Amino acid sequence: SSSTIERCLHSILSQTFTDWECIVVDDGSTDDTCEKVQRIAEKDSRIVVYQRLSAGVSVTRNYGIAKAHGDFVCFIDSDDYVSSELLAHMMVEPTCQLVIGGYQEIPGRKRCPIRNDRFVCDNTKEAEIVELFQQYLLFGPIAKRYQTAIIRKHQVAFPTSISYGEDLL
Repeated sequence: SSSTIERCLHSILSQTFTDWECIVVDDGSTDDTCEKVQRIAEKDSRIVVYQRLSAGVSVTRNYGIAKAHGDFVCFIDSDDYVSSELLAHMMVEPTCQLVIGGYQEIPGRKRCPIRNDRFVCDNTKEAEIVELFQQYLLFGPIAKRYQTAIIRKHQVAFPTSISYGEDLL
């Protein structure tokens, strides 16, 4: 809903780390969501809004990656909201290729990303990866920080043939 996206964007605007760009891709919303996003974006140039015809979440995520200007990419779903320290914690180890954060269970809702509590670097041991897997921290793209250059170099993309479970793949 449009109030959900407002809550999401306000949580991004409250970040203590301020050097970010927020790319919002409206994938054919049929309510007043895009208008509300545009009003928020008019007040802060770090929020960039793109409108597209409904193409599904995989195409939308890939489009957002293509438009990213920064050295790193984080995904925040429109129905999530994040702690004000999330990006600051994600940037504590800027040389890490991947930073994995945690989640907080919201009653009656799905998990939402919270502050970072893990760093995954080049020298991460297999046992640590297994532990992350067992704690469900490897599933889905949210609550993680990726290097944009690695995504582009290896042409990492979400599979566009599916729009459910694409983040698990």
